[in-house]
Amino acid sequence: MFLGAGCYDFFNSQSGLSNLAISTGVAITLFSTGLIPKIFSMPLKSALKDIQSPILVKVETQQYLALSGIVISSIGLGMQLLI
Repeated sequence: MFLGAGCYDFFNSQSGLSNLAISTGVAITLFSTGLIPKIFSMPLKSALKDIQSPILVKVETQQYLALSGIVISSIGLGMQLLI
């Protein structure tokens, strides 16, 4: 949803590249969070543990996706602040 809206705005209404980067980062972060199926129904304390189960991919892959989404969103926010 975020990625589609960001791409649509970028190509049709000529919004900046920073908005596309933020939308892409948010979409990647939400996708990586969705790889842990019970993340939205468990208590916050157990969600922040080091190891969550069950998980659909390796833990390193999920963490890499989450980190890359946060980094891409941060780059987009930085671009918005500098321009």
